[in-house]
Amino acid sequence: MLFNELAQRFCYIEQESSRLTITTLLADLFLNLSPEEARVVSYMSLGDMRPAFLGTKFNFAAKGMEYVVARLLNISLDEVAQRMAVAGDWGDLLQEGNWACDDGLSILSVYESLERFETISGVGSFDEKISFLVHLLKTVPPLSARYIVRIIMQNLRLGFSDMTLLDAFSWMLQQDKKAKPQIESAYNLVADIGRIAYLLVRGGLSALHDITIEIGVPIRPAAAERMMTAQDIIQKIGPCNAQPKYDGFRLQVHMITAEDGTKKIWFFSRNLLDMSH
Repeated sequence: MLFNELAQRFCYIEQESSRLTITTLLADLFLNLSPEEARVVSYMSLGDMRPAFLGTKFNFAAKGMEYVVARLLNISLDEVAQRMAVAGDWGDLLQEGNWACDDGLSILSVYESLERFETISGVGSFDEKISFLVHLLKTVPPLSARYIVRIIMQNLRLGFSDMTLLDAFSWMLQQDKKAKPQIESAYNLVADIGRIAYLLVRGGLSALHDITIEIGVPIRPAAAERMMTAQDIIQKIGPCNAQPKYDGFRLQVHMITAEDGTKKIWFFSRNLLDMSH
């Protein structure tokens, strides 16, 4: 699928307020994707490039985007600032562009380009990133540019979460949400929405049967359910012991020992960020 078709679908979704409608739009999208496209679209639709525990780091601030927009729209930096004050969003501002291009790049080509963009570092990387991004955006229509820069600036704003994606996967398979518990159970074990999407598009629900806990891949933490009063809690769970809650970090620790005795240890935060450094 071309990235511009994905951008058009994102645009429809962004204008919707009904979660059910968003779910069905996403289901139709994934029905038309290859397994690999489904994997990367799952990440990009949430404004990421990969699961949280692997991280997404573009290291590109608003100052750099000012130069990108100035070169794309052929305007001064002062005019960029003025237009941005009105638009309030880099993607909306770039959509005003009218540069000539064909249908643009495929989803996978854009994803690979963004991966390369992430790796640019070192001396001269600021100018190199600007030139790279200008070249990339010139090869896609302005609507595509709108969502590419939003992904880079970590501000996609499509209005749904990974839980909506799980609903959509179930809807994709059987036109209802009945498969969500089984899909969510697998997702809880690997915390990788792209992997779940890839397997479902390739092989359906049966493709999730072999998913199990893996060392180095965090398990999604269970969130406590809030109740209105302490009495409501006791009524729900029955007799229990209450203990003081101390401040601190909640960590998920993984460790594996190699045959030579060396250990590899991972520390994952509550938000599944890798804090092993």
